[in-house]
Amino acid sequence: YGSFRNGTPTQARDPIITSDLTTIPSTFRQRGIATAVFKCHYGADQDEYVRLWGNVQIPNFLMEVKGCKIYDPRDPTQIMFSDPNDKAEVDAAMATWKWSNTASLVQADYLIQPYGGRQNPGRIRWDKIAEAADYDETLVGLKGGGFQKRYTIDGMVTKNQTRVDMLGAMLTANRGFVTQSDGRIWITS
Repeated sequence: YGSFRNGTPTQARDPIITSDLTTIPSTFRQRGIATAVFKCHYGADQDEYVRLWGNVQIPNFLMEVKGCKIYDPRDPTQIMFSDPNDKAEVDAAMATWKWSNTASLVQADYLIQPYGGRQNPGRIRWDKIAEAADYDETLVGLKGGGFQKRYTIDGMVTKNQTRVDMLGAMLTANRGFVTQSDGRIWITS
């Protein structure tokens, strides 16, 4: 069986972790991060294992996820936190963010996340991110008719990738670069 949580800022601790993984501290709530936790029965012996899971080393759970809410500097209703160590400020800011798959916005979000680039948002040139996002969202015609955004990030991220590899893969979505000048950084598209 499994449990799923959407990553809300007030997210409670996962019930499977609470009951079965008692060495993990009670503060481990993964607030702001959507999670799926599975508890599995592998079988009493090899025959039962193969009946349950097939002829594989370990079960491989695949899930389709919508993505995450990210900051868009062009939207005046959204707030960016200034102190990444102030949990209340971060939670309040993230509660104003909205869903997007615009490549430069996803890449900028990755730069400021603790699991990503770990950059202070004050180092980001949000005006340049807004310019890149405008370009990424330019509509392009499709051969079969209709339009779509020029550059989006729609793919799979696995936790066995290094941060550099993950960001490099993201940058291929819009042929982007992480640019730096005068101690500030931004994404170009």
